[in-house]
Amino acid sequence: MPSPDPLPEQRLEQARLVNEGNRPLAFAGVIIIYLLLLTYGFTVSNGVLEEKTSRVSEVLLGALRPSQLLSGKVAGIGVVALAQLLMVGLPTVAVALALGSFDFPSGTPLTLASVVMWALLGYGLYSCIFAAAGAAASRPEDIGNATAPVTILIAITYFAAVASIQAPDGGAARVTSFIPFMAPMTMLPRSAVGHVQPWEVPVSVAIVLVTTYLTTRLGARIYVGGIRRPGPKLKWRDAWKSAAG
Repeated sequence: MPSPDPLPEQRLEQARLVNEGNRPLAFAGVIIIYLLLLTYGFTVSNGVLEEKTSRVSEVLLGALRPSQLLSGKVAGIGVVALAQLLMVGLPTVAVALALGSFDFPSGTPLTLASVVMWALLGYGLYSCIFAAAGAAASRPEDIGNATAPVTILIAITYFAAVASIQAPDGGAARVTSFIPFMAPMTMLPRSAVGHVQPWEVPVSVAIVLVTTYLTTRLGARIYVGGIRRPGPKLKWRDAWKSAAG
């Protein structure tokens, strides 16, 4: 008697549900980081340009290395940015909790901490580029043109982050969360709304930190080269050569 054909097997995997409760919070975090990068990035550029036109930076460079002077300016403005972020965010959350007007999801504290962390990492990464742009400019009217490539990159990253909120586990979201100039805005919604492996966030943070270090070195050289050439607007290549001289 012939044996019956084996029954077909079909494996069922449980669907990975997206954390819908954190979606509005992730979107708000992306907007906060986007506005912070633009607002305080321009603050750094204008501050560097003011020092350049007043020749104060030339005096300071006699006692400090360019990287020290640049890091001090970036850190000082960063402290102000963090203080304003906490002054606005913490009272808002406290009042909402006291009134019970919002039903915060369970992952809210971790998401808020992620917003602060990625905001600082993004600011540290982009601020050195904004400083280099400010050093290459010659007058306030040149700031817009000098910083245009950076602002365009930030805008592209913002739209990529919004797409990551809609599809946090998609291929595009995974790739952009490891691109250093996009990670501060794209990894946040992935970790808040979607699903990430335990190693993904630390690796993304490490990539951003290494890129920030390299950007600081590059930005410091363009920064000092631009300060040494107080004439008309410089190209970054000319500022680089001026620093070498």
